[in-house]
Amino acid sequence: MELLFLGDSITDCDHLFDQDQLGNGYVRMIAEQLGYGYSPLSVKNLGQNGATITALHRNYKQFGADLAPDIITILVGINDIALIHNTGRSASEVLSQFRENYDQLLQEIRAAHDCPIFMMETFIFSEPAEFVHWEPHVRACNQILQELAQTYQAVFIPLWEELQTSAQYEGASALSPDGIHLTKLGHEILKEFWLDAYYVVFSTSSQVSQSILPTEPEE
Repeated sequence: MELLFLGDSITDCDHLFDQDQLGNGYVRMIAEQLGYGYSPLSVKNLGQNGATITALHRNYKQFGADLAPDIITILVGINDIALIHNTGRSASEVLSQFRENYDQLLQEIRAAHDCPIFMMETFIFSEPAEFVHWEPHVRACNQILQELAQTYQAVFIPLWEELQTSAQYEGASALSPDGIHLTKLGHEILKEFWLDAYYVVFSTSSQVSQSILPTEPEE
């Protein structure tokens, strides 16, 4: 089993400073949960700090296109949204380019690999308060992701609402130190949702697009 993770800093988690280059976030947690080091499992973390979809696409072509993964996971979008708020570019322009570049990436992946693609939802927290103004663009970005997941028969993994619910109970600072990046608890939530998708796909041997929704808590 070979897993390939593509993403920005949330995926990266300083993986280049590790001997096994897994990082200290959800990628490592997933690897450990699936028996990394004790089973024939290969995990490749291609996260890159600050990556937009354009940088992620470039990173994939340079380091990931020749791999033969059994699952490809993608988590990207928040740095593209940051372009709207930090560079003065219009939301329509940035989101249009996001869709175009993500679509191109998925075309290339589908042409090269016959494996499930896990597309993880973009998210942000409402603390600091300035990020409240980012939320409409996060929603628009996630709508694009859902549409592309359906088009390319990928597995869309929703995260935002679950993280918001957890933040209400735990406090936003328990999940994120800055409104974007994640604490250990935040990464554990990502791990659990990824594993939900993994077990559904491989227990049914299905590669059809589906939404992995939060499970109802036991009474």
